[in-house]
Amino acid sequence: MLVGLASIVPLACGKDDGPRLPLSDISGTASQLPSGHPSLDPGPGLPAMARSALDSANAAFRVKDYRRALQFYRQAANAAPTHASPWFGVFMVAQATGNTALRDSAQREVQKRTVDPPALTDSTLRNTHPTAKKGPTT
Repeated sequence: MLVGLASIVPLACGKDDGPRLPLSDISGTASQLPSGHPSLDPGPGLPAMARSALDSANAAFRVKDYRRALQFYRQAANAAPTHASPWFGVFMVAQATGNTALRDSAQREVQKRTVDPPALTDSTLRNTHPTAKKGPTT
């Protein structure tokens, strides 16, 4: 039991320097997800070039090399013009660097490429979270 715990502690403490795998390289995750959970696979619409650029951008972002991260996110956006992920990366870089014009522009691009699930519309939220009734209590 101690051997198993010893292998978990470095991960929990953030000291893992091991290799990182993209979610698409992990097999068998779909069968482990709860019923109704969205797929972790970005889908067939993301070409290998875009996937590679996203991985490089995410790696640069993690080490706070925002200039390189932005370059790679833009490459990914060019390789997959209808996909929201590269634009979300641009949004995160802009947020981290305080570039509000780029942040707002990237946010609009993300919104153009995403669809809200029908179950989470404003009217649904209003119906599931009614306001408290006001009036005298006895």
